[in-house]
Amino acid sequence: MATTGVERRTFYEMQRRHRRSGWRFTALSALAVLCLGVPLSVVVSPFVLATGLIANDLANLVTPTPDLVGGMGDWFETGTVDDPATPEDEGDIELDLEPADVAWITVGLTVPGMLGMLALWLAVRRLFLRVGAGAVEVAAGARPPRPGDLEERQLVNLVEEMALAAGVPPPRVRVVDSLDANAAVVGSSIHDATLVVPHGLLAALGRGPTGGVVADMLAVVVNGDLRAALTIASLFETFDVVAALLAAPLSRRTRRALWRMLRLSLRRRPSEADAAEVRFVAEELTYVGQLGGLDDQPSGTLATMATFPFMVANVAFTLVRLIFGGLVVAPVMAALWRRRRLLADATAVELTRDPDSIARALDHLRRRGAVPPPGPWTHLCAVGPEIGRERTMDQFARKRDEIWTSERRPGESRRASALRRMREATAASSEVQRGMRVDDTSLDEKERQRREAGQELATFLPPLSKRLDRLEEMGAHLPDDPDAAWTPTRPSFWFGVLGWVVAIPLLAIMGVLMLGLFGCLLAFVYMALLFEAMLLAPLVLVVHALVR
Repeated sequence: MATTGVERRTFYEMQRRHRRSGWRFTALSALAVLCLGVPLSVVVSPFVLATGLIANDLANLVTPTPDLVGGMGDWFETGTVDDPATPEDEGDIELDLEPADVAWITVGLTVPGMLGMLALWLAVRRLFLRVGAGAVEVAAGARPPRPGDLEERQLVNLVEEMALAAGVPPPRVRVVDSLDANAAVVGSSIHDATLVVPHGLLAALGRGPTGGVVADMLAVVVNGDLRAALTIASLFETFDVVAALLAAPLSRRTRRALWRMLRLSLRRRPSEADAAEVRFVAEELTYVGQLGGLDDQPSGTLATMATFPFMVANVAFTLVRLIFGGLVVAPVMAALWRRRRLLADATAVELTRDPDSIARALDHLRRRGAVPPPGPWTHLCAVGPEIGRERTMDQFARKRDEIWTSERRPGESRRASALRRMREATAASSEVQRGMRVDDTSLDEKERQRREAGQELATFLPPLSKRLDRLEEMGAHLPDDPDAAWTPTRPSFWFGVLGWVVAIPLLAIMGVLMLGLFGCLLAFVYMALLFEAMLLAPLVLVVHALVR
């Protein structure tokens, strides 16, 4: 990789740059989550509010409590007729609402749902703190390093040296008996970090590149990004749990996952079996949260009427999360995490003072790295699923160049040669599309969708080509490699102008369509609110009449 014309930057400059960018995206992420939380809270609030009102009435049997249902009923009263000349107004029901009452209704539609999801997020976060790191170790089949293995003992020494240089306690080291090239660091803080490295990576790299991988993983711990990773993972998992709770009356599979999660959260002491359980529950809830999970059909009219509001609420929750969350929240949080990973690369250069070793390690991972398994910790791996796409595109670029630069065959006309090349290019393009899909044909469609949904956080990792460019700015040198990623030629100035001329109207049209889509989502949330009120209001009133 050539370094001519690259503007040099020190790792201090890169750290300041990525820290400032990270703070900006942190603020944007908080704002995006708040904007997503408001419509989701409106969907959830009726269930939380009804549960609170029923619990308040039941508590009145033991100790006197305020009559909240009766107080809410005082807002509604029947109007009277003062002018007998307008008999058509008789019997009209009007709302006697003051501005303060409107404010209380707004609070009642949002705050209960927000408080419920906040409490659920704290519970999910606590569960991740208990057995999250162990789940990764169990999923990967990790074990402690063998003292008699020279490479594994060298790995432990490197980790201790890097931790001493960074001024942090050395993390635990676990080795995976696999030839796959990838690594991960998991945990909740500096004092609870675990570095997971496959043995195949130790065998393929020397001491310098291995130290680069260790430094890059340790930099995540040094910068305090384990807490940020825990927050991101638990936030997305909380949305999955809420969607599962709404889908529970309609899905036996979801009820089993929620029951296993409840049993897991009530255990006092974590164990190795808990780690495997967390991994299973997380994958199941991710499938339900992102792909629905309404697999049971209610039998009977009463069952259909009772479960229909849950179905509408689940569909509304899932659509709002997938569309608004997928178009706004996920990209912003992905940008935040990518800045933190670029900051980790700059911190790794500070720890090693050897950007070449880090660049060689990342280049090796780009060419021979393994895609991380699905789960809530995939964004803590060294490389993500982008390496598979990059390798596939590299193969396609080389195949395409071979096709279009090949000479005409003996006796082949110019037109026949062009048609042959076109057919071969089309076949190569189809092969690329097949390579982008999940290749395991032994999995059924639901299992394939569940695994693809579990890769959401893995896409938060920055592309390796971008990370190598940043290392190049900090002085890294990479030798020319025919297997390196293909770099497209830079388009001309007029081609770029033409692109902007076409892109601006398309962006305007997309903006109008997005506004219409968000309007439809809000209308769907309103419909879900009405159906929930039709189910829950009679239930609350019946319990209130019986108890009060």
